[in-house]
Amino acid sequence: MALILAGLAALFDGYVARKLDLNDIEKDFGVQLDTVVDVVSFVAAPAVIGFAISGGSLWAIVCIVLFMLAGLVRLAHFNTDVGTGHGALDSHLGLPVTYAALVLPVVLFPMLFMGPAAFQFVLGAVFLSLAVLFITPVTVPKPRGVFYVLFAVLAVLFVSLWSWNAISMKWSFV
Repeated sequence: MALILAGLAALFDGYVARKLDLNDIEKDFGVQLDTVVDVVSFVAAPAVIGFAISGGSLWAIVCIVLFMLAGLVRLAHFNTDVGTGHGALDSHLGLPVTYAALVLPVVLFPMLFMGPAAFQFVLGAVFLSLAVLFITPVTVPKPRGVFYVLFAVLAVLFVSLWSWNAISMKWSFV
């Protein structure tokens, strides 16, 4: 649930920053601070969750480590592009790490219904897929308009589902 809420905050932080009258030093500081927050929220936190629910699966653990490395490389490239002015204004090169806040809670929820072996395999595959998408030079449009509403609706839906799961304790991981 916290991952989803962090994703929502990340969705709007750039908008808020652009509305503020910041000087160049404050903007540069904001870029660096945003990256540190992204590392903690969208690389480290998902990895810790993944390790905790991996059931000790070597496959899943290797994929989670690759996810962490790819996330760090992707963020380093992002900072380099922003610092040199080469970053695109309307798209991202590679999947932003913040998308982990959407993908993981959505994908992990139906996985609760799988057996342990299938769960561990799919868990590893999801982390590996995200890792590859982080560093693959594909153009990902920045969210605009209706996507803000869509992401917010998905966030409310999955916070509700995960809350209901936590309260009812009907399912447990692996």
